[in-house]
Amino acid sequence: MRDAAVLAYLPDPFGLGRAEFFLSEGEGQSRRIAAVEVAKTAVPLVTVEAARLITELRSLGAAPPPNLIDLGEALRLLRGKAKNDGGAKAADPWRMLKQVSSGGPCETATGSFHQMFVSETEWPDETVRLAVAEQVLGVLRAAWHATVDEMDASGELQRFDEIERPVARVFYARQSAGISVDLAKIETLISVADREKYTAYNRIAETLGVSPSGLTFRNVGPWLERTDAAHLAPHISAANFEEYVRLAATYSTFAAQLVTLVRATRDLRALARLRGDAAGVARPEFQIMGTVTGRILVSNPALQQMRRSYRDVLAARPGKRLAYLDFAQFEPGIFGSLAADRPFLERYNTGDIYRELALALFETADRRDVAKRMFLSFSYGMSPDRIVDILGGGARAETLAAFQAFVSEFPGLMRFRKEMEAALQQAGHVETALGNRRYRTSSGELRHDERRWAVSQAVQGTASLVFKEAVLRMTDQLGEQVVLLPMHDAVLLELSEETYDADVLVAERAMLSALHNRCPEVRGRVVIADHF
Repeated sequence: MRDAAVLAYLPDPFGLGRAEFFLSEGEGQSRRIAAVEVAKTAVPLVTVEAARLITELRSLGAAPPPNLIDLGEALRLLRGKAKNDGGAKAADPWRMLKQVSSGGPCETATGSFHQMFVSETEWPDETVRLAVAEQVLGVLRAAWHATVDEMDASGELQRFDEIERPVARVFYARQSAGISVDLAKIETLISVADREKYTAYNRIAETLGVSPSGLTFRNVGPWLERTDAAHLAPHISAANFEEYVRLAATYSTFAAQLVTLVRATRDLRALARLRGDAAGVARPEFQIMGTVTGRILVSNPALQQMRRSYRDVLAARPGKRLAYLDFAQFEPGIFGSLAADRPFLERYNTGDIYRELALALFETADRRDVAKRMFLSFSYGMSPDRIVDILGGGARAETLAAFQAFVSEFPGLMRFRKEMEAALQQAGHVETALGNRRYRTSSGELRHDERRWAVSQAVQGTASLVFKEAVLRMTDQLGEQVVLLPMHDAVLLELSEETYDADVLVAERAMLSALHNRCPEVRGRVVIADHF
């Protein structure tokens, strides 16, 4: 993999099918090639911004090469920083190329090529482009060598080579092939989402006394004191503030309306993007290391963020049928396994943890979804005291006592949290079975947010590993073409109608075997539906 070929390309600034591609298969060997040659390049091929490359290739009638490697994906795994800790900057491949070329003979060429890459103006003449591209290919090769060496030294190379690369292949192919869209449903769904958005908009305007245009989770802070969600004001800078608002929506009318406003706005944005393709095919972009924990993120459009009531805009092709397979109580099981908490695992394997917690806190199973949010917040390192503060409501003391009593039945969970905090304090990072480290960006005693993510990195990082291994197991047996979309702890598949039942069983077994491989004490469950 270290000796991979490297590919530099210039996207067409005017959308006229004039993108250019430059390949180097060895030191001092570089040439300009056509899109079809890129698609046929069988050796590992390193580039930057793979999603953009796939779009350019498709505009020229070419598929992505089978062993495409995005330098940025490797850097996101290697740098181990969340976006709010400067992760985007640290993993920026262009930044690395400029660092590698800094002070050398290729520094000017690297800057010029980047300018051409992002520019919407005419390029310089062909002779200049070829000369600049040749130098940039050398810089890209040097950057890749340095990245591989660093991944090897830090213990991340195995995960990248065995997990991230083959998973990327699945979703790069999906971006190119696309996902079918039911155009007949889009206008109706847009109307529904639009009404939902403006109902919430008007109710928020009544509460605040001003227009809430542009109101989001990030800028709502100055208005909270006017609402029944004023208790959230001290937490406005939290990286996961959206989850705080969604939890508070249990009792807060304002929080509930804000959640509706923001999510309806997102749905409208995604639906409008889907409507824009008259061919009825969506081609979302996939970031394989989308979060510091290794979760896959989908954008352009953000299909993962669409609420369930709008997702049926995605459709199966003729002769195919959709299958939605969802790990049930995925992260609590992983949490219990990592903590080796026998009492918890016994309860988990024989019942429904969320339902039990709902009964303990609210004396009804109807609030299972609220209990789920509370337990996941606990799994991600938040204290019961803070969770109950954010929840709000009038029975704080009783709810807190019940929550503390519930989690106290599982001392291994708290012990594991303390172990992860100690590991972060001592080593400066937390990791999973195959690396995927997250590093501290400060020194001294752990901050509150660091104590929280010390455990969440272990739990969610393991979850992302299991999910990706499950994808690889099912594609090994069913083919890469069956996977349409990752949905957090679930996956959307497109299967043949003729073999649907058998294929669903294969996919379910692949998911359960991947979970059992990493968490052998967990009796996993997969919920299966023909819609999502």
